[in-house]
Amino acid sequence: VFNIGGMNQEGDLDRVVLLKWNSIKQEIETDTLFPRLPQTVSYPSATYLNGSICVAGGKNEANPGGLNNFWKLDLSVGWSERDKMEWKELPVWPGPGRYGSVLLSQNNGYNHCLYLISGKSHDDYLTDVFEYNPIHGDARSTWIQKSDAPRAAMVAAAATIGQTHLMVFSGSDGHDVDKIMELKDQYSFTRDILAYHTITDTWIKVGELPFGVVATHALHWNDGWLIPGGEIRPGRRTNVVLYGPPDSIAEKSFLHWLDCTVLGFYFLFITLMGTYFSRQKDKGTKGYFLGGGKIPFWVAGLSIMASSVSSIGFMAT
Repeated sequence: VFNIGGMNQEGDLDRVVLLKWNSIKQEIETDTLFPRLPQTVSYPSATYLNGSICVAGGKNEANPGGLNNFWKLDLSVGWSERDKMEWKELPVWPGPGRYGSVLLSQNNGYNHCLYLISGKSHDDYLTDVFEYNPIHGDARSTWIQKSDAPRAAMVAAAATIGQTHLMVFSGSDGHDVDKIMELKDQYSFTRDILAYHTITDTWIKVGELPFGVVATHALHWNDGWLIPGGEIRPGRRTNVVLYGPPDSIAEKSFLHWLDCTVLGFYFLFITLMGTYFSRQKDKGTKGYFLGGGKIPFWVAGLSIMASSVSSIGFMAT
């Protein structure tokens, strides 16, 4: 586990520490020989992509409203040559600087990309989403803005699910922040669980947590998600560990009245058409298989195509 940046009683940090579990000694070992960040930063967002650690955003004393930075540390040189590693600055997203964002790696249907979601910039809680596709290399790859999230999700726990989804658990959306001192223990973060589909570029709500929690992580465990500790309201921490089984989060789908109407007309049309043609005089084999030779070539061609291409193929095309 990499511990990157952060803050202690002395201020913002720029160090990178690797924590490793020694199963023989049954203890945690620390490795501090990795290169330091280009500058001190707290509340950064980081993830792993194609053999590199990527870090975006954060804040420090010189930039309290949020940093507009994107750094990459290539780990492919090997652990034994950590002295040759160095942080590389890459093109930043077109939006404002921010801290407390979600940064995850997920497939967009072609290859793995980075997704930067929400965060806070000065006093603004952001809902914008950006995708970074590394396929063109460091020099040419740029960020593309995607559909906004339904709400802000500052310092939210997040994880990937399946091949094309991102899950965002709770997070701070900025509601009633001006009443925190007045509400005190009555204040709570949103409990919503959101899912983003990287191919369709759409968001849906898929469930709720027992209580809102921020400043923690969502980890894959036993095919579900584990959310340890965190902050349940400003200044109030918790030692509760939440676990969501894989079948506990599911989208509830309902047909709209328009969907039902279309389906009803479709079945009625098919029934009437079948009734009409069943009463035709030409009921021989040629009439059944060839339509009596009256079908134009282009209709036959379309029929062959419709038979050979699956419904999934039509939708994908």
